[in-house]
Amino acid sequence: MEFTIGKMAELHGISRQTLIYYDKIGLFRPTRVDDSGARYYDSSQLPFLREICFLKEQNVPLKEIRKNMESRNRDSAMLLLKSQIEEIQIQQDALERTRQALLSRLSFYQKADCDLLQGDSLLVEHLEKRRAVFVKWPQEDMTVDLLHMCYVRGWEKLRQAGLNMDKGFGAVMRRSSLEADQPLNRAGSLFFIPEGAPPVDGEIVIPEGDYLCMFRCGMPYKLNPVYEFWGLIARRQIKTSGDLISVCLLDTTFHSEHLKEDLCQLQIMLA
Repeated sequence: MEFTIGKMAELHGISRQTLIYYDKIGLFRPTRVDDSGARYYDSSQLPFLREICFLKEQNVPLKEIRKNMESRNRDSAMLLLKSQIEEIQIQQDALERTRQALLSRLSFYQKADCDLLQGDSLLVEHLEKRRAVFVKWPQEDMTVDLLHMCYVRGWEKLRQAGLNMDKGFGAVMRRSSLEADQPLNRAGSLFFIPEGAPPVDGEIVIPEGDYLCMFRCGMPYKLNPVYEFWGLIARRQIKTSGDLISVCLLDTTFHSEHLKEDLCQLQIMLA
């Protein structure tokens, strides 16, 4: 039984142009071409085109399909399928990383409640253990340009480890420096590391625990929000431990008439 190119295309849910292209690259040729150039296919070819269409639907490259069809046997067919399964797993892993990056960024935006900026609003959050690349600030008299240089250094360290800066960033001020009224001494920027990532040069660990938190606007090296938070803790006689962490929730890209500086969450562990 013989089929026209139109009928063969219709049976397999593809276009005439697809069959013409398959002929051109030597993947699937008609059994005959008449004097007018019309292509015709034999019924014995149906299983072959069916298999080609199946593999194409599974995103197997045409080059690999042609190679497999030229020397097709059970072993080669299984090898092709296994190879494609491995490729799909790689894609799934990449998509999951993308999904986690989006969820992480979304969590920052959901947490960024500007209504909590006013007054002495404190809240307690339980935070999981976090890892972060630490980049010490070059001097206590910090500027925006110096801060951006630290961002570049932190980003480079993450890139060298094959990671992106999609888990957010912030800053840390050492408790001993705060108690000595020198909060910028040994302070620096933090670049959070995804869970399960390999060790990264310069990383520190922020322990799991219940953290006292407060939202404030300001660049991480500006001390008014820090003194306000630290003073509030002292006045209320709240016992804390560890360093003070500042996590940036809304950065420069969100600055506006109403939000002139970064929106951050100040965090310190409860004792």
